[in-house]
Amino acid sequence: MFRRACAIGLFFCLWIACCSDSWAGPWVGEPGHGYAKLGVRWLPGFGYYSGEREGGIPVGTYHELSLQAYGEVSIAPRLALTLSMPVVRQFFLDDVRQKTLESHTTWGDPSLGARVMVWNGYGFAVGLEASVKIPLNRGGSIQPVYSEEAGNPKVADLRAGTGTLDVYGGLSVGFARDRFYVLGGVGYMYRTLGFDHLLLWNVEGGYRFHPAWSVRVRIHSVHLLGNGDAPYQETLNGAGNGTEYGAFAVEGEWMFRPGMVLGLSIEAGLWSVKRQSGGPVISLYWAMGW
Repeated sequence: MFRRACAIGLFFCLWIACCSDSWAGPWVGEPGHGYAKLGVRWLPGFGYYSGEREGGIPVGTYHELSLQAYGEVSIAPRLALTLSMPVVRQFFLDDVRQKTLESHTTWGDPSLGARVMVWNGYGFAVGLEASVKIPLNRGGSIQPVYSEEAGNPKVADLRAGTGTLDVYGGLSVGFARDRFYVLGGVGYMYRTLGFDHLLLWNVEGGYRFHPAWSVRVRIHSVHLLGNGDAPYQETLNGAGNGTEYGAFAVEGEWMFRPGMVLGLSIEAGLWSVKRQSGGPVISLYWAMGW
């Protein structure tokens, strides 16, 4: 049962790095086992969702492109180490006042983490996880964001990063059988610089309908706890204090050879999208397990 649960968890829980890599589930493989993933993430922005008004604000053309990397390896029974990082990010944003399209290239902030599977039996597993995001980017504005509305008022900034040291801790519970799995998780993120701390949760399920093909759906959300003393920041790419959202994602994977998959993920906001751009997040990725 342990080997089966680990294999199912590995097959289904290869996940594209987005807001948090902590959503990998409770399963941990045997020592020496692990996986690596490399993906391209694209966000075609559809306006800006402020924390001060309803509806999207038109800001012209906006695109985010990033190269995402994730790795995990089990170093002891039931214990794995993780590393996640947006290797490079490219932003394209209209300056609606100057009628020009500006581009910016930045690196990402790496997250180092660990996961321990504290219980496994009868198809169920319980895991604890923790991670620390290292702020390589200081969080300054790299371009002001102006509205296409009359007078082109400034509505936000595009930022390289938050500049905060983020410490995450979470609990996940999962159940797996031969062809399907379900899992849920909840976590808390401590943030420096007076930023609000965050409550994060997710619910996910997947089904393998063919030896080479699988699909999963996920709902996850980030909530502000209102316990910080720093002012909220209007940031187009969500890299600031005050960003929150609820989102829905659908992913499909093709195992083109044993231990290797190609995947496509499409994600969109469902509720409480504040202080970030709207638009779907589309990801293509390659992953390998061993």
